[in-house]
Amino acid sequence: MSIALSTWLKDILPRTPGLVRSVAKRELLLTVREFYEQSFAWRGTVGPLDILADQASYKLSPEEYDEQADVIGILHATYDTFPLRKRSAAPSDISRTGDRPHSYYATAPDTIVLYPIPTADADDKLLVYVAFTPTLDATGLPEIASTLHREALFDGVLGRLFSHPAKPYSNPLLGQYHLKRFRSAIAGYAAKAKGGLVDAPSWCFPKFGK
Repeated sequence: MSIALSTWLKDILPRTPGLVRSVAKRELLLTVREFYEQSFAWRGTVGPLDILADQASYKLSPEEYDEQADVIGILHATYDTFPLRKRSAAPSDISRTGDRPHSYYATAPDTIVLYPIPTADADDKLLVYVAFTPTLDATGLPEIASTLHREALFDGVLGRLFSHPAKPYSNPLLGQYHLKRFRSAIAGYAAKAKGGLVDAPSWCFPKFGK
């Protein structure tokens, strides 16, 4: 479930007289993306995915599962409920094949590569735990943005807006105040993420066509 951007803008625009709505929307999305990209505070699962014989690489975002979310990091993966070991880099023998993978590595923030390469098709075997951020053209924000991260995100967007030069709503001192709070919130949630204590629910993107 997502919360429409218009709901957020209703709270932002009255505090920034003279602000153009399109600018407010852009700054809101940039703020939200920065928050989730740096904190990894929006997490969930993609899958379970079907595995194809002789295919090692699987792209996880964005259009296949949710056109308003990008995967920005692969955190963990399981194959047939068994944890896969995370590799920091591709192995030297990347073309090796096997009955089932035992590890994985990433070639992009949203692309997982299984190792060894499976030699048979397998339905609903791969489950990937990832971090998300909204796309730049998103029309809504995840529910946790309102329930858990609202104050931090408002600090970020107001800090950005008040820092605009020579606008009716410009206020550099308030801008610095809100941005300082925003950076502090990012650091706090990033620390929770590293400890596995992110205040975010786990959920799955539905598989289309099933």
